[in-house]
Amino acid sequence: MAKYKIYIDETRTLRHTVILETEEDIDKTLDQAQIGDCVHLYDVISALEDEGCNVNEVAEDDNGDSEFDVDEYEEIDESEGNVDGKKS
Repeated sequence: MAKYKIYIDETRTLRHTVILETEEDIDKTLDQAQIGDCVHLYDVISALEDEGCNVNEVAEDDNGDSEFDVDEYEEIDESEGNVDGKKS
């Protein structure tokens, strides 16, 4: 019987809701906020506020949807103490 170490990548999709007010064009504001460079939800909120938005409400999604993918594994050779990397 072969023994393997597998690597499981989990991608979570969270859908947060932010209610805001702005006097600027919303598309321009979203582009200038560079939301794609943010790491956390509150980085996004801060970026929007930096662009002059008044953030009125934030509804944070704690559940989200997960997607799992296993595309890499290593066979463990116990007789030699070696681990051979393999890609499926």
